Amino acid sequence: MLFKNYFTIVMGNGVSRLLSLLIFAILARQLSVNELGLYSLLITIMMFASEVMSPFDSYFVSQLSGKEYIRNNINIFFKTKVVYSAALLLTGLLLSYLIAKYFLKDTGNTRYVYLFLISGGFMTILTCYGSMHQANEDFLAFSLVNTLYNLGIFVALICIWSLKLKVNMLLLSMVYLSVMSLFAALYSVKICKTSHKVSSYSEAISKFVTLKSLLAASFIRLLSNRIDLFLIANLLTVTEIAKYSVATRVPSVSMLFVGNIMSITVSRAPSALKSKDNLNQYLAATAKLYLALAIIVSAVIVFSPFIIRLIAGGQYTDCYKIADILILQTLVTGLVSPFTSLLYSMNLTGEIFRLEMLRLVYSSLSIVILLYWYGLTGAASGLLLSSLLNMLLTLEAVRNNIKNLPESSP
Repeated sequence: MLFKNYFTIVMGNGVSRLLSLLIFAILARQLSVNELGLYSLLITIMMFASEVMSPFDSYFVSQLSGKEYIRNNINIFFKTKVVYSAALLLTGLLLSYLIAKYFLKDTGNTRYVYLFLISGGFMTILTCYGSMHQANEDFLAFSLVNTLYNLGIFVALICIWSLKLKVNMLLLSMVYLSVMSLFAALYSVKICKTSHKVSSYSEAISKFVTLKSLLAASFIRLLSNRIDLFLIANLLTVTEIAKYSVATRVPSVSMLFVGNIMSITVSRAPSALKSKDNLNQYLAATAKLYLALAIIVSAVIVFSPFIIRLIAGGQYTDCYKIADILILQTLVTGLVSPFTSLLYSMNLTGEIFRLEMLRLVYSSLSIVILLYWYGLTGAASGLLLSSLLNMLLTLEAVRNNIKNLPESSP
């Protein structure tokens, strides 16, 4: 069943990844190198704004308890996402100005940052709707939710191309905002029809208090995941950012397989913690997946120069060494996912926060040092080294917290 659910998500998200690569390929041929670098940073900002709320989805799924649980609790998580989106609308302009001034080094980009920031807020509602299906183990519907918005953006770009319009940053920003707001409105209606009303706001507040450490950990984790791009943006040129961004598109092929593991394991982890026998079965099943993944990742590394040429053209082919290092980093990150799912299910929010804070510190140090010595290749290597260290620390944290499991389920 684990393999069936996994490949259901892989096939569904495979379409999403393909659409994402096609979108990038279209833009790589229509935007200048500097514009492509700016687009990469704006997408990073959008995803950051969305994923900072991901602990709500992970917590919701990890507390899996049937359809009635979903109906009774989804409204709490949904309204939290709505409040967050509204807060971005109200405060986002000031935040966008600060990001444009101190991160992008150009206040002229404020409006683009604002539009992508709001798009990220709306995207949290999409993930909220997807988590309903994930908690219900309807992984086909979950995959479709994660695919449709990319399809909408791809169709919009094809329409712009067919009308022979010039793609610029303002038009691109409006496309993302329009698509995200449209799907957010559609899914909001569906959630409201499915869920029960919040019966106790004190219960909602208690859930938020429970998740405050996870929210902090999520913020730190997102910084750690993107600290390479943030540091490159401040230390190197936009042209270098564009090259690094192209290199990151190749690992996205391997992430199609590696990145979906937590979507499965987070809903399986609660039952794995019932006994050592269940835990061994859980680990054995994920180990078989990783054996297959190692073969796939090896193939991606072999064909990385061809993939880069296919996606972005021949001018970026020399980025393949960076891409290969980042591919290995995605594999290491994927190896941690089943163990992170166990920590979520044990509600070890303080432990998760500690691990993410440590990861941010040694990621920043290793990337800055190696970036200074070896440029973009060094930045990728620093990210790989920090991921390896994070994996070891996470394994140790899980080992220390599963010692008292019973041998078998009652």
